[in-house]
Amino acid sequence: MVEFKKISRLKLHSTILSKQYFAGNFRSLFKGNGLNFKEIREYVVEDDIKSIDWKTSAKYAKPFIKINEEERFQQIFFVIDVSKSIEFGTSYITKKDLIAEICFLIAYSSAKNNDKIGAIFFSEEIEKVIPLSKNQNAVSIIAKELLELNPQNTGTSYKNILNYINKNIKKNTIIFILSDFISDIDYEKELSILSKKFTPIFIQINDNFEQNIPKTNLIKVFDSETQTTKYIEIEYNQKLQAQINQKQLFFEKKLKQYRIRHLNIELRENYIKKLKTFFNNYK
Repeated sequence: MVEFKKISRLKLHSTILSKQYFAGNFRSLFKGNGLNFKEIREYVVEDDIKSIDWKTSAKYAKPFIKINEEERFQQIFFVIDVSKSIEFGTSYITKKDLIAEICFLIAYSSAKNNDKIGAIFFSEEIEKVIPLSKNQNAVSIIAKELLELNPQNTGTSYKNILNYINKNIKKNTIIFILSDFISDIDYEKELSILSKKFTPIFIQINDNFEQNIPKTNLIKVFDSETQTTKYIEIEYNQKLQAQINQKQLFFEKKLKQYRIRHLNIELRENYIKKLKTFFNNYK
């Protein structure tokens, strides 16, 4: 019942926001992703000679052209981190809550444009796959799974999920990856392939506490992925903060290198405003 109420609230919230901020604009963001073959017919004088299908023309000893049409819908996969780290949050919501809201809003806007949407939930392994669908209930199904899914693993492997996408998802699909991306980059090869085959958008969810660790004498830290607890003294805290900042800069540098769009959202931020700005500037 609680999850049903959450989904109902997300649906109402997303309906209002989509109409207010995204109506009529979302489709144009990703236009021209591909062409579908429609037919082959005989060449007429008004046709563009670039459209001539030389193989067919040679077979029948007269010119034919191949006619393609632009895809009427987009294919969008939401790739969602369900590892233990996204259950963290020092604000009124957790990373998981915010990911659910952002995912639902974008998925709802996509569904209203008649796009096909699907989802992949991942941790160290692929936890669940929801195939592409134009069913209007697909949005609620994705949200329900995100809120109710009980992952079999606690850690995160970006190498595994990117490898899965590269091998199993149709080329030119729009890929939204939602995670906190707290990890060393051991997946650069997979990242490079992803950038060439798809339209990837990385949405990074952070808690301000992780980027600005308080300067106290001793911090008790519980790693939910490894299920270990440790105490960090202030001397080490400063080194840890530097390491976190360095990793973040390196992560952003690699995304820029492969021309992958990246949006970083902090739990306390106005994510609606940030999403709106991001998509308005999308080119």
